[in-house]
Amino acid sequence: MSSLFDFGKRYENTYQTAPLSFLGQKKNMLKVFFRVLEKYFKIDDDMVFLDLFGGSGLLSHHLKCRYPNNRVIWNDFDNYAERLKPERIKILKEIQAFANELLKQHKQKEPLSKAEKDELLNFIAQYPQDKVDFIQLSSWFCFSGQPFDNFEPFKRACKYMQLTNKNLQTQGYLDGVERVSGDYRLIYEKFKNEKLFVVADPPYLQTMNDTYKQHFTLGDFLELNDILMKIDKWILFSSERSDIKPFLEWQNKTFKLNQKYHYHRAHLGSSGRGGLDMIIWKE
Repeated sequence: MSSLFDFGKRYENTYQTAPLSFLGQKKNMLKVFFRVLEKYFKIDDDMVFLDLFGGSGLLSHHLKCRYPNNRVIWNDFDNYAERLKPERIKILKEIQAFANELLKQHKQKEPLSKAEKDELLNFIAQYPQDKVDFIQLSSWFCFSGQPFDNFEPFKRACKYMQLTNKNLQTQGYLDGVERVSGDYRLIYEKFKNEKLFVVADPPYLQTMNDTYKQHFTLGDFLELNDILMKIDKWILFSSERSDIKPFLEWQNKTFKLNQKYHYHRAHLGSSGRGGLDMIIWKE
C-alpha cells in the first residue's frame, strides 16, 4: 500500500496523455492547471478533489499523483473505464500489431489503398464488435478527427495511416482514484458535505460536444453555475467561444455579487486554436 501512495515513485510514472484517445482531454493544460492550483489555493490533506466531468480521468490521475494523501473522485460519466479493460486492450494491441505490419511501408497520414483498407477491415471484423474500441481506431485510421463508436461509420471513414508503434499502457493509470458514474448534479449531492475542491470540465457551450454521452445544454451549465456558487474552492474549464467571461461579469452586476474571478487563457500550440481554452477560478 505504501508504494502506491509514494509521491516520488508515482509522479515519475505519470501519463502525459490519457492511455486511449478521448476528445477534450486536458493534456495541453496540465501545466497551467497545476500552476493555478498551487499558486492560488491551499490544499489540506483532508480536502476531497471531485472531478465532476471526469472524461478520460487524466486530471484525476495527475491530482492523485500530485496529492497522494487526498481523496480523488472521478466521475466517469462516459464510461471510459470500460475501454481500459484488459480484454479490450488486448484486442487493440492485436489490431495495432497487424496494421503496423500491413502498413509498414506507409508514412504518417498517407492514404490506404483499397486492398489495404479491405484487409484491415476484414481483420477488425473478426472480433466481437462490442469489444472493439472504435474511438481509438478512429484516431489511428480516420483523418477527420471525428471519433466513431461503431463499425459502420468507422468503416466509411477509415482512410489514412496515423498509427504509431507506441505500446498501449494502462498500468497504474487510475490507482488510488475513486470511480463513480452519474449525472454531475447527483454526484455533487452525494459528496457535497465533504471538504470539496471541485474540478469542472464540462462540454463547452457553443462548441462541438456531440461526441459526449450527454448533450450539455445552457440549462445544464446554469445548474452547474449554481453549484459553483455554493462552494469556495473550484476550477472551471471553459472556452472563449462559450462567452463565459461576459456571463460571469453580467451575473456579478445583475445580482450585485461582487465576486472576483480570475481567467487564464491556454495557448494550445500551432493547431490554430491557441487562446480558446480558459481556466477560471474564484478569489
